[in-house]
Amino acid sequence: MWSAVLQEFPDLSVVLLLDDPPFPADPDVLRRLEATRALAGQITETLKEPAARVNGAYARYRRRRRDQEAEPDAGTEVERLIAEYQYAAEWLEAMAETESVEDHVDEFFVDLVLMGLARELRLVILALTAANAQRTSPGPERIAELYARLTWIFNARVSTFERKRFASLSHEANKAMNLNAYLSLMGGTWHPEQTADGTVLRPAGVDDGDVLSVPDTTYVLTLDADSMLLRDYCLRLVHLLESPGNEKVAVTQTPYSSFRGAPTRIERIAGATTDIQHIQHQGMTQYGATFWVGANAVIRKRALEDIVEISTVGGFEVRTYIQDRTVIEDTESSVDLGKHGWTLANYPERLSYSATPPDFGSLVVQRRRWPTAAC
Repeated sequence: MWSAVLQEFPDLSVVLLLDDPPFPADPDVLRRLEATRALAGQITETLKEPAARVNGAYARYRRRRRDQEAEPDAGTEVERLIAEYQYAAEWLEAMAETESVEDHVDEFFVDLVLMGLARELRLVILALTAANAQRTSPGPERIAELYARLTWIFNARVSTFERKRFASLSHEANKAMNLNAYLSLMGGTWHPEQTADGTVLRPAGVDDGDVLSVPDTTYVLTLDADSMLLRDYCLRLVHLLESPGNEKVAVTQTPYSSFRGAPTRIERIAGATTDIQHIQHQGMTQYGATFWVGANAVIRKRALEDIVEISTVGGFEVRTYIQDRTVIEDTESSVDLGKHGWTLANYPERLSYSATPPDFGSLVVQRRRWPTAAC
């Protein structure tokens, strides 16, 4: 979740979709569920201090530009900017220092997610320090961009959503309907209403006080729970989607690689097949054969609206964007998007990583699912 939260992207909202029964009877299951529910609040609390600092620094800079305050020397703004980047890098390094490292996945998170971002910020510090030493300075617009970059890193909104709390949403037991339930609410304001069947969500009226507001968005990032992203995943892939000529690209992705340093032979072998798949995918875009790999992707929301199917179940409208007729719903959706004139594209960089099964039993379950969807 942290790898999504720390994406360098403006106006980012991260929602953890929980699909467990909301009121388990088993105390141990309930305890684990409550711990998972608490994650969003914990991350939000952790981000408060750095967000407040960089937001304040950016606001003060914009105020100085607006008021055209005279500076005592040309390097003052650069020194202030260096101080903010120094703070951000040290904050990430401190978090990395306190992170519990128990396996190779934890090592990846510390080294490439936290410290990788810290190293990027220190490169900016190095460049700004060199510029100051040579009595040069970035222009006002560039300084504003560098301040904005810090605010992108620390200002994600983090929340959780549980579709099974609401009787008006589908409770079908698959990943596709979990995602569909949230997508169907985007762009609306909903009023939770208590009924004999449970809580239902109805479009909110002007007099409804208790409402659930779900903002709409141009792009949707999907990320499996066992996957991680590098810091510039969203920035690069959204840039690709917004580049001229890519207006009909619905989904772009970097097919995931395996985490390095797996301790068992079976996990290393499984990881090798995953890495071969990454290479195979790179040539598919050239021949129009890209298919959606569901562990991670950036999706154009407008494309999902083109393939939505609307039905009525139990008196409630159910909107299905990603079909669940096969066990690999993302591959099936690739066909749906193609039928509506959309294309898919692979981005040729290793920006996403996903766990591979650590034992033979788990590997068999996973690899049996994959060919089922291709048949």
